[in-house]
This record gives sequence, C-alpha cells and structure tokens, in this order.
Amino acid sequence: MDNKLCDNINYILFSKNEGYQEGAEKIRTEALRQNKNCEIIEIHNISNKKILEKMKQKKSLVYLLTNDDYIPIYVELLKNINIKIINESLLSKNLLKFVLQERIKRNGVCIPNNIWVSDKSELNNLNKIEYPIFIKSQKQASKIIFVKNEVEFYEKIKSINNINEYYIEKAIDTKKYILKKYYCVKRSIIDMDFLTDKKIPAWLKTILKNISKSLEAEVFSVDIFINLSNKNYFCIDINPASSFFRSDLAREKFVKNILI
Repeated sequence: MDNKLCDNINYILFSKNEGYQEGAEKIRTEALRQNKNCEIIEIHNISNKKILEKMKQKKSLVYLLTNDDYIPIYVELLKNINIKIINESLLSKNLLKFVLQERIKRNGVCIPNNIWVSDKSELNNLNKIEYPIFIKSQKQASKIIFVKNEVEFYEKIKSINNINEYYIEKAIDTKKYILKKYYCVKRSIIDMDFLTDKKIPAWLKTILKNISKSLEAEVFSVDIFINLSNKNYFCIDINPASSFFRSDLAREKFVKNILI
C-alpha cells in the first residue's frame, strides 16, 4: 500500500444493538480492495480515550453506520478532536423520521400526507388522513404497522405506550406506483435494481438533489413510490446510514468517491 494512503484512515462506526455489522464488513472489504485503510468500531467504544487518541494520530474520516439514539453526542465528541464526519451537519440535528420528511417537504419534495401527535388525546386530528395508513416508528429500520380502517387503528394503538415515538402516514396506492430505492453518493445516483450505472431521468435527479440539499447530506438512500410515465412520486423514507446492502455498485462508488 502507498505510504501516503497509510496516513489516512476511515472508520465505520456501528452499534451492536442493530444489524449493520455485516454491512460495515462489506464496506471495509471494498475499501481494502481499493487500497484504502478502513477499520470498524462499535460506536459506544469511541468514548475510550485510547481509541480517540488513535483516531487523532492520522487523517481520519468517520461514517456512522448506525441510527443510535446518541448520534448527536458522538458527533460532538468527534468534532471536538477535529475528526471529519460524513453527513456531519445532518447528524448534528434531529434525526426523527417525521422531522426529516418535513424538511424535504419544505423544499418542494412530495411526501405522503402524515401527522405526528404528542399524545393519544390528539388523535382526533387523524381525520385529516384517509385510510389505509401506516403507523411508523420515528427510528430507522423499526416497527411499521399497516392499518386498513378506524376500528383496526384504535385496536393497534392500544399496544403503543408512547405515541410520540411514532407518526402516522397515508399508505400509497401500489397499483399506481412502484417502490424504488436509490442510493445517493455525492454526485452519483444509483438505482438499486441495476448492476451497472443506469441513466436517471433529469426530473428525478433534480428531486434527489433537492433531498440532498434539504438535509445537507452527501450520502443516503431513499425509498420512493414512483410512476415514471407521468412523473408522479412520493418519498417515503430517507436513511442517512445506508450500508448499501442491495447495491455493490453503490458501495463501490461510496468507497471510491467518499472515503479517503
């Protein structure tokens, strides 16, 4: 390996409480294939002084492959020792899924009708959204409950203690739309369904760029219900901690264009 490359090191931080370690290993394998230093650390270990000192010794770049509740705290810890963090601005802010959806909505991105209530007494506002609906956890890769009608909704809601940890979203008619996943890696947009670069329609590329700008994120995946023939769409999920599980091409571009 080139001596210059030895002065740089990438760190992939994962949480043992999530299922992303395999994704971290895949990124590390790809990094080594491209002759880039890469190590994997369990996120809760970075408060260890020895590990922090090690990270300070070389030019370091950190990718948080986790949706841990304490991400903002760890971001501040790394910033204090001048470690560069991918998606730093985004990760320093509120990462609740409803909040991310509202941020992109303000920048003209279409999302399904949704509502977030602080307690169950406010559920009368639900009449603003037609059934069927989803009750979605505010956390990434967490619980989603499909509800067909009002009776079913109030039955399902009994099992939820803290309603403010969830939000409610109108279900999209899957007869009119198909669900697509795109990976956004800096200026590259990768369609999950293709093994090689596929040209993305200009209008869709603009939407994905607007999402990136809205969130101040250079790396993320996005799930979109889309009708390519009439250019209608609804963005239903954004994940700033993608492991690129479903696209070797996206992982390759991430390592090539983002890691140092």
